[in-house]
Amino acid sequence: MKIGLFFGSFNPIHIGHCIIAQFALEQFNLDRLYFIVSPHNPFKDEKSLAPLSKRFSLVNTACLDMNYKFKVSEIEFQLPKPSYTSQTLRWLVSNDNKGDSGEREYFIIMGMDCLAQIDKWKDYEYIIDNFQILVYKRVGYNFDYSSLPFKFPVKEIDAPIIELSSTMIRERIKNKQSLKYLVPDCLLSSIKNLEYFQ
Repeated sequence: MKIGLFFGSFNPIHIGHCIIAQFALEQFNLDRLYFIVSPHNPFKDEKSLAPLSKRFSLVNTACLDMNYKFKVSEIEFQLPKPSYTSQTLRWLVSNDNKGDSGEREYFIIMGMDCLAQIDKWKDYEYIIDNFQILVYKRVGYNFDYSSLPFKFPVKEIDAPIIELSSTMIRERIKNKQSLKYLVPDCLLSSIKNLEYFQ
């Protein structure tokens, strides 16, 4: 079974996340794609994050509406904070297929901005030595992979560049501006009233 892992704060989830996930699913014939909601990304200020339960609920609603192969995972809720990708992956390898005879292959989905600083991640060698990396383009990060100081398997997701961010969504919520076409339609009626995203 081929499983995509899309890590993020999803503060909140927006249509850019969904497009990237769909393109990755199709291009690499993934059997399942997990949105892994991170309680606290070590590169982000925890104070800027909406409550974990609210972020998780919105991602779950979006997954149920979009694609039956999309799932939301609360795995990092059980692990120590801040959330390090390497420790999550180690847990998955040890526990995710217990009682399941099928082989599982994990594909990590990340932006070029994350790839550019992966050598700053905790235990990054474990990640690049054991997992396939699927990278999506970001504005301002058009670089040659061969220029990286280390070599590991990277494949590019052939998705359109979406210049959209959760920060922009939060600003629009704060300014009472429309979120139509920016977040999944199933979230429109609830997300604009969520004061914790302001």
